[in-house]
Formats: sequence, C-alpha cells, structure tokens
Amino acid sequence: MKISRGQLQEIVRRITESDSYAGDLQDHVNYLYETGAIVDALEVRHFGGQVMLTRDVNGDEDTVGEFYSQEEFYSGEPSDDFRNELSLQPDCEEAYLEVRDEFPGAGLQVINYAMLHDDDLWRKGIGTLAYQQLIHDAGEEGNVIVPHWCSHGGATTAQARWLWDKLRSGYQTTGPILIPNNLNL
Repeated sequence: MKISRGQLQEIVRRITESDSYAGDLQDHVNYLYETGAIVDALEVRHFGGQVMLTRDVNGDEDTVGEFYSQEEFYSGEPSDDFRNELSLQPDCEEAYLEVRDEFPGAGLQVINYAMLHDDDLWRKGIGTLAYQQLIHDAGEEGNVIVPHWCSHGGATTAQARWLWDKLRSGYQTTGPILIPNNLNL
C-alpha cells in the first residue's frame, strides 16, 4: 500500500522522537492502521529478545513479523578458552574483543532472525522499531549486539544490512557491533 509523503514524514518523525520500545511499536502500528498506511490492525508481542507482530484473520492469528535475538556469550569474566567459545567471523571476533577491553564483562547477543513476512509492512518504520527493541533488550541484559552475519554460517539480507547500517548512527559502535545506550554492566 502506498503512503503519502506527509504520512512518511510523520512516520520518520515518530521514529526519531521515540525511545523505540515495544509500547512505541504498538503505538506506531496503531497509527499506521488508523491513517490507512497498513490494511490490518496488528498486535505487537514482546518478550525478552523477541518481538512478534500478528494480525487476526477470520478468528485465526497470522504472524506477519518475527524478530529474534539470542545471547551468544554471557557477560562476566571470560574463561581461559574464551576465543574458542566465540562462534564469530574473524572481523566480528576482533571487534568484540575490543569492546570487551572497553566494557569489561559485556556479553554478546546476536540478532538471528528478523523478518516482516508481508512486504506491505516494509518501509514504514516497523522493522526499525523492532530492531531497536532487541538492542534495548540486549543492553538490559549486559550485552552488546551484532547482526546474524557475524556468526559462523550466519547470513543477513541486503535489507537487514541496510537497516543495520542506518541504526549504527544512533549507537556507539565497534566494527559491526552496536553498543546499546542502556548497556547495563
């Protein structure tokens, strides 16, 4: 569904002025529905490291968006075999070791799945807010966060890479690692 330039400007304003937590995401999708920018009302569900968006289809729940992150390395003191415990691409591993020097005890969380299944939901700020929620969740747990492509065997779509690069401007970064503004050590 096409949205007007004015609607797009309002969406950008709402996202940039938001703290971007799950409640804001629910408010945002409600706004999109009320203004006709999306066809169906959506329900946002958030539970530590996961954000799901669903809609009602004739009494059945249809999942239209899923965003998951997982803790890869726990915060705290590393073991003697620390490097072998990491399952990261070499450039991401080096970046994480730099982060650990600056933020001793920081754990590592990986966004391992992020998808809006309905392309009518793309480019409306929904994915941005869902990612920001996962980043916030990581910070509360004492973790920094990386995209899935940092994991051995991981992959990230071109759209997700674009969004990750866009998000980098709002956070302190080391390589591909985002350091949540609320990092709780």
